[in-house]
Amino acid sequence: MRKDGLDVDDLFRCSRHDESQRIVQKLEKHWNNERKKKSPKFWRALFMTYGKYYILPLSIFIFEECVIRIGQPLLLGFVIDYFSKTENRTYEQACLAAGGVCFCSALFVSLHHPTLVLVMQMGMRLRASSCTLMYKKSLKLSRASLGKTTVGQIVNLMSNDVNRFDEFSIFVSYFFIAPIQTAITVYIMYTELSYYCFVGVALLLLFIPFQAFMGKLFSKVRLMTAQLTDSRLRLMNEIISGMRVIKMYAWEQSFAELVDTARKSEVHRIRRACFLKAINLSVFFVASRIILFACFITYVLTGNLLTAKAVFVTMALFNTLRITMTWLFPQAIALGAELLVSCGRIQTFLELEEMDLKAINATNVRLNTSGKQTPELSINNISAKWSEDSPYPTLQNISVHLRSGDLLAVIGPVGAGKSSFLMTILKELPALEGTIQTVGTISYASQEPWSFNNSVRNNILFGSEYDEHRYRQVVHVCALERDLQIFPFGDKTLVGEKGVS
Repeated sequence: MRKDGLDVDDLFRCSRHDESQRIVQKLEKHWNNERKKKSPKFWRALFMTYGKYYILPLSIFIFEECVIRIGQPLLLGFVIDYFSKTENRTYEQACLAAGGVCFCSALFVSLHHPTLVLVMQMGMRLRASSCTLMYKKSLKLSRASLGKTTVGQIVNLMSNDVNRFDEFSIFVSYFFIAPIQTAITVYIMYTELSYYCFVGVALLLLFIPFQAFMGKLFSKVRLMTAQLTDSRLRLMNEIISGMRVIKMYAWEQSFAELVDTARKSEVHRIRRACFLKAINLSVFFVASRIILFACFITYVLTGNLLTAKAVFVTMALFNTLRITMTWLFPQAIALGAELLVSCGRIQTFLELEEMDLKAINATNVRLNTSGKQTPELSINNISAKWSEDSPYPTLQNISVHLRSGDLLAVIGPVGAGKSSFLMTILKELPALEGTIQTVGTISYASQEPWSFNNSVRNNILFGSEYDEHRYRQVVHVCALERDLQIFPFGDKTLVGEKGVS
């Protein structure tokens, strides 16, 4: 048993082609190019980045579904001909046909599963690169943009919406397979049942507009469900943040009812999505029986003789076509519709306003006679506001000049702009007018304490290199020595955000 815990070096290193830092670069490049267009689309950036990697698996899937799976019923027909004595089939031909059926099954398994792993890997890359792009975006959001989104919404995008990439990658090939396989299957069935096969094909084609309608419903339900999930997560985040106030004023019941109402609305939409999936599954199981019955009954009632070969070959081909047209193809439509909604939601987040990084710079450092830096802050007639739509500025004509040793206290009622003034100094709120010049560096102590899930030492270091002398000095200045003695594991005690420890 290890006593020093796990670290990053203990984790299995993934392939360099799957590293998020590597795969996000191409997506970020194409997304930046897409943003220069009049109507940018995030899904186009994804297609430009990963579209070419789907050519090989798509070709293999088409070969599997349109050659191997259709070839098996034809070979089975040769075996049936031999036993029914309707055509002059030799024993060698029957054996070769039976061996061909077995070979097609083995070849299908040998090709299908490695290709399936490949497309799942591509789905994972789509998901990882999109999450990384959103993470990088979240680090550059302006304060005004942070007011338009929440941590819960970002988590929802990175957990629920991006999962559509994994599912869609598996089914996307059936957009191309379905029409090709249908054309080949119809031709073969025409040779067995003449034009009576078009009765079954007509019934099968009737399901296509039905599935298109179902795809639109899936898209609407997915969008509504995602919006309700965002609303619920935003509400829960506010409740957890203000739990102390809720407890003090005994508002537990009122907020519990709010959560209950939000959850009921969300569950209602999820239930509708489950009903739609149930309809899809019902159609999948019933369609082939109805189609085959209509096809065979029409063939017999018109005075034709139904042979064993025609029955078995037609049933095998219709079963293959049934799986493609009533399950895989509709699934691709439904997932495609949901994916477009998810891409739209991700795009909305990626188009939020960013901080003006060019404005975050320091003026020339002024040195005194001893060569040491002289800290200084000069603010000249600045004006700023959080939203461009606001008619009145949050700050207007603010000026101040501070030198080393000066102490300034900013007072005022709630909403007067005290925090906005600090955010402007930190370049979090861009100044519309005036200038802010700083000499040296600025330290900011937030009124809301924050810690991440790690040891006390790592929270103090915050990613910096460990220097024991400086570390002890900081602990002494902050009067943490007594606290560390009380902790069971000293500065290696685990702490977390919002009291998880």
